[in-house]
Amino acid sequence: MAEWFDRKHGTTYGDRFRRAIHGHGTQHRTDGDLRHRGGESAIPIELQWSAPLEDLMLRSSDAWLFERLVLTLVHAKHALATTAAAYFTARIRATFKDPWWRNAVTEIDGVLSERRQPPHLIFDHLLDRFAKARHKTLDQYLVPTEIAQLMVRLVDPRPGSRVHDPCCGTAGLLVAAAKHMSRASTELAVVSGRVATKRTRRIATMNLAVHGYRAAITDDTAAGLSTVVTDYEQFDTVLLNPPFSREHWQPADDAQSWPYGKPNPHNAGLAWLQAAALSLVPGGRAAVVMPASAIEASSTRDQDVRAAMVEAGIVRCVIKLREHMFREAKTAVSIWMLGHPNDARRDVLLIDASAATRRTEKTHWVLTGDGIETIVGLYRDWQTGGVFPPARAGVDAVSVSIAELRDNDYVLQVDAGRPRARPLPRTDGTMDTLLGLVPDDWRNRHLGDFCEVQPGVSGETLPPSKKAAGGLPVVTATNVRNGEIAAAPKFTVSDATAAGLDRRYRIHAGDVLLVRVGKTSRTAVADDQHNGWLVGNTCIRVRAKEGIRAEYLAWYLTHPGVREWIVSRTLPGVKPSINAKIIKSMPFVVPPTEQQRNLARTVPNL
Repeated sequence: MAEWFDRKHGTTYGDRFRRAIHGHGTQHRTDGDLRHRGGESAIPIELQWSAPLEDLMLRSSDAWLFERLVLTLVHAKHALATTAAAYFTARIRATFKDPWWRNAVTEIDGVLSERRQPPHLIFDHLLDRFAKARHKTLDQYLVPTEIAQLMVRLVDPRPGSRVHDPCCGTAGLLVAAAKHMSRASTELAVVSGRVATKRTRRIATMNLAVHGYRAAITDDTAAGLSTVVTDYEQFDTVLLNPPFSREHWQPADDAQSWPYGKPNPHNAGLAWLQAAALSLVPGGRAAVVMPASAIEASSTRDQDVRAAMVEAGIVRCVIKLREHMFREAKTAVSIWMLGHPNDARRDVLLIDASAATRRTEKTHWVLTGDGIETIVGLYRDWQTGGVFPPARAGVDAVSVSIAELRDNDYVLQVDAGRPRARPLPRTDGTMDTLLGLVPDDWRNRHLGDFCEVQPGVSGETLPPSKKAAGGLPVVTATNVRNGEIAAAPKFTVSDATAAGLDRRYRIHAGDVLLVRVGKTSRTAVADDQHNGWLVGNTCIRVRAKEGIRAEYLAWYLTHPGVREWIVSRTLPGVKPSINAKIIKSMPFVVPPTEQQRNLARTVPNL
């Protein structure tokens, strides 16, 4: 029964059941408790001793106060002598007038006194459990131990390096960096960081102290949670897991703060990425956590910033991870390795490590040890010009030149960085294509060689504020259903707004519309009633050039083999997507004109 609780509801429920049956003496460990911390095998944390603390937290009236209280007592027991720690605990208990809190201090002290693990492991464990309980926070960001270890090994700070985290949360990345440097020298590592609130500063300082490290942690309460700090100080190493999902923040207006382009005011992620890059000395390195969507962000402003950073040669490597790896974020994330512009490279290493994981709880995953070693090995091989082996340990990688990325809309995804092969002729007079076997005398090229492939007008050029009732329809992904375009799209714009847009965004009869964001297998063919309508930013318009019959193009793009090709090359993210570069690279075979007409007649039968 306890194991059933573990699988269905998490180990906390399983442990409660064990205590109810057997009492507090039952020991239980899960696979998630066996962690590799900085290359060392950690002493297993027994969840049963921390369960009473979680029960107390659920009953407390102030979860933030409870968290700070527990972590402060752990720190006190580590930093003070036994008698002094007891005196300190008594003083804390006396400060509470509420009997519940006074009793809670006594119970917490009793639980911590029975601990059998080193204080730093207890502190790490409690940070994780508190993050799991709260799920999301504004000013504390817990980087999973395995990801922190990976980031630090990639930037490889040396003894004496100036290491900084401009948004350090509970200081997990700084702890990992200090531990890494201490292995190479007996000199005490000193790191620095900035937090947004005084409460987080206390926790970060205690975390470093419990692990035996010193740090200069400042709280930037003036900047607060809605500002990306652009007063750049230079460091050898920058580690950062910022609040990239912040929708409302205050970007500086001066261009000097944003040399790669002013960031999107609705997305602070690329602002933090610029801040990290500009905080590096020549030869410096940065590792930054970003949402996976930043790999192929589609808004014009985000694309421009990403393109400028890639062209400047400061984006060295992008590692894609899966979802459910961070306690405070369920979405998939990526790690960006950055360098100083003086050390620019003309290629980028793209790594997909989304399969290099193992599940430790129902909805929580961690990087495997083999995955970490493989990623670090690939990165070092790339730095020295080594040759990459085939995908292994759930890790795939490709090195892509900036010129190739330029042709691919700067999408930083492994699959997007690989060329798309055209079908090759066979020896029996046929060739194997997306349509199956066809005569080898058919023209055999890419779709972009025979057709216009045009993404819709961007969301920034045509935002929702441009809507005008009863105006010209704008076709978006939601209007493409069952092979047809909705008769009355809800997004319409005035004739004056439409007149100000480039003519390439207009739809003609015979055009094929592909869904670019969402369910990319959906397509529709425009007819006379759609002449002059506009194609929106979530669709791609494909138009036949001379020599290609529109009905054949429509038939080809709705063929099951072609749809399967599109789906297989759809880029993962918060919303799956495909881009014009991939669509242009689609294998496209063209029969003689009369055969084009005959094949098109089979469209109703598909």
